[in-house]
Amino acid sequence: MTKFYNILAKLLHFIILLLLIIVLATIYLVNPNDYKIQIANIVENATGHHFVINGDINLNFYPKISLSLGKISLHNTVNFDQNQTFISVNHSQVFINPIALFYNIIEIEAILLDGIEINLIRKQNGQTNWNNLINFLKKPKTRSNNNFSQNTQFFIKQLNLKNTQINWQDQLHHQNYKFSEINLKTSAILFEQPIKLLLTANFAVQNSLSIQGKLDLNTRIIWSPSQFILENPTIIAILQNKLLPQGQQRLFLNAKIIKLNRQQQMVKINKLVAKFMNLNLQGNLQFTSLFKQATMESSLKLAKFNLRKLLQLFGQKFPKTMNSKALTSLSITTQLHGNSSQLQLQLTANLDNNHLQADINIENFKIPAITFNATINKLDLDYYKLSSKTTHKPLMAKDIIVPLKILRQLNLNGKIHIAQLKSSNFLLNNISFDLVSEKNGFKFLKQ
Repeated sequence: MTKFYNILAKLLHFIILLLLIIVLATIYLVNPNDYKIQIANIVENATGHHFVINGDINLNFYPKISLSLGKISLHNTVNFDQNQTFISVNHSQVFINPIALFYNIIEIEAILLDGIEINLIRKQNGQTNWNNLINFLKKPKTRSNNNFSQNTQFFIKQLNLKNTQINWQDQLHHQNYKFSEINLKTSAILFEQPIKLLLTANFAVQNSLSIQGKLDLNTRIIWSPSQFILENPTIIAILQNKLLPQGQQRLFLNAKIIKLNRQQQMVKINKLVAKFMNLNLQGNLQFTSLFKQATMESSLKLAKFNLRKLLQLFGQKFPKTMNSKALTSLSITTQLHGNSSQLQLQLTANLDNNHLQADINIENFKIPAITFNATINKLDLDYYKLSSKTTHKPLMAKDIIVPLKILRQLNLNGKIHIAQLKSSNFLLNNISFDLVSEKNGFKFLKQ
């Protein structure tokens, strides 16, 4: 999704760039409406997208000096449906500080955009309707000999987006994304200075597991040509899906800082906190070599939670056990290092009174080759015995869904050591064996 957000940022940059062109045209031309066709031709020749300014360009002097215009639209290129708009804005207004112009400063007090609609399409052959525009934004800007253009500075004090909608049809992966009722408000937009950002939106994802909900984002952004930083970003999302308990659940995400460094090709997330139902996940994440062979390092801890209650939330009735505290306490800690071809995982888990440590190595994700070394300090099977009062129908083979095809493809080779095993009041110490996969199942080898 990082690439998706990158594309949206560049599209927003393009919309603001268009408005600035119209602002300058209004300032330096007697009547910019006489030049709408010329402006549209310049945009179309540069981007390959047909550009239309439907409304008049109006310069207002009360209560503030501002520029407003009606609907503008950028249509798809020839390889897509040209009747469908690529980007459209129903209404836009730019508030200008005219005094700053005398000091070679373009000071935009506020940019208000209402009714933005962005339609992104990726065909099954991988072709996208935004390639032309991205290539235009990547072109090096030619320097002008005009002293004004070289020395002029500009900044935006406030950006306000209302009723924005983004539709993304990914025909290649058979997925549709829709973000609607997007409202975004920022403080002053300056390089290497904190920008406060508030965002609310509705979203819907249609794929193999469709989900929809509402999103709230509150953060501060620091951006420069090489680095993008989110300070204390907080996301609150209400997820809606028929598979979720009560049909919807609240997701809370927070991090102390998120850094994206383009030169170092690195994304770093510090002090991540994720809360969902009765789960609380904390840790750090780091991705490096993003544009080559990406690697990931993480340190994550899933705080102690009640496994029995979690299953009950999903409507799973758990049989009564002799010990009522069985399966009520589970915590997991992981250290992970991996790339697109290999994954190394250090796992520590505490289930009730049992403690597990495991080193796991996975290679070749298409047909996984898994090696591991696991140690269990003690395993009390009596702790999980069913209560004598429990009555339930015997489990039939048809009730068990086991991915046999995947299991048969596994290349599994591991060592297991149990320091203490208790079953039917028998106590066994220091049990070690190897677990090796075979064509028709698994084989246990005593060490």
